[in-house]
Amino acid sequence: MNHDYIYFRVRMDIAAVAADTYRDTVGILIDQSGVGTPGKPDFAFMWDSKGEETKAGEHGLEMTQLDTGGAAWNQTKFDDVDGNSAKKIAPPDFATSGGDGYVRLVDGQSTLNFGDTTFIDYAISWNYLLTKSGTGLSTNQTWSLQVGSIANATDHNNITTISGVPSHRPAQSQPVGANRSTPIHPGRNRFQNRTPWPWRAWRFVYSMPPVWCG
Repeated sequence: MNHDYIYFRVRMDIAAVAADTYRDTVGILIDQSGVGTPGKPDFAFMWDSKGEETKAGEHGLEMTQLDTGGAAWNQTKFDDVDGNSAKKIAPPDFATSGGDGYVRLVDGQSTLNFGDTTFIDYAISWNYLLTKSGTGLSTNQTWSLQVGSIANATDHNNITTISGVPSHRPAQSQPVGANRSTPIHPGRNRFQNRTPWPWRAWRFVYSMPPVWCG
């Protein structure tokens, strides 16, 4: 996290990335304290590579809000904050230029116990969240996080897998709120006495450019 962006990194169970590797949706799910139903997510930063496959420029990184919240994760669905499932309207969604948000893939990352993996990195602009998204998400709040994915489908479908549980235990067996992160307080622990790594350098440090960038 720095004064301009908040960053998230998700490790994926795949070693190398080709043009057709992902046809899914992977999201950072946010339960904001004091908003909505306690224990259920309120918003999500969704990377919709399935929608982007069929209609480039209208999907990709999307700002979403809870649409249907059931008792289990597979009964949980989000909808775009712009209210349009077919196209990107910015604002309140992420624009395709101007730096609202970025996603990149970093593959071939070795691990000690389970071979090579891939990172999906998210960078979300604080300025976008504060002035464009209409979500009320801001610094100095309390968030609990979960990572959810939707297999071979767009972000307008129910969650099929969540992080923190074995892959053989699908979302329908997991109650909403299970395996969330401990609460975080974005914005309270910024870089102290150092210059944050410039986003331009962060963006292009690997040979693979961002899969979608705004």
